[in-house]
Amino acid sequence: MDLILYVAIGICALLLITVIILLTVIRSNNKTARLANGRYAANPEKPAAGSQTEVIKNPSHAPSDGIPCICLRNAGNAEQIWDMAITNEILIGRDTNCRICLDERSVSRQQCRIYYNDAAMAENLSNSNITLLNGEPLSKPAPINTGDKIKCGRLTLIVDLLYSGDSQNVGDLSKGTVYINI
Repeated sequence: MDLILYVAIGICALLLITVIILLTVIRSNNKTARLANGRYAANPEKPAAGSQTEVIKNPSHAPSDGIPCICLRNAGNAEQIWDMAITNEILIGRDTNCRICLDERSVSRQQCRIYYNDAAMAENLSNSNITLLNGEPLSKPAPINTGDKIKCGRLTLIVDLLYSGDSQNVGDLSKGTVYINI
């Protein structure tokens, strides 16, 4: 009798594991299909409502004396680009109030910040998820340069460009901006 009970429990466990795997595969396929159909892809004609990510198409960066600006790119998604002025601090994190909002569980609500103090600087804000700058823990504010890699949780942001912009072509948005959901 005990043998039958153990076999029944084993079969139930196998069925449960199979159902979990099938649900994961189906969910993954649905997400891929939504991406392919453009639900989350950039659509220049109609920005998605409530989008938090800014994607710049063909940004022009003419050097000038003016406002410090930064162009960051998600290393895992080349279409995810943020091009913005560093007039105030740029908060990076999961919180929707951050200027760069990353929808990733491994990122803290407020992971780090970028600000300008005679140079572009990065500072870790999270106690639980340390921010890495070029593979090194960001234990105190450090200057950032073009080509640097800022790792927030599992996501890596690459500093594509640091430049000066003028007040007419700088801001959090540009004429070539389209949005995607992340």
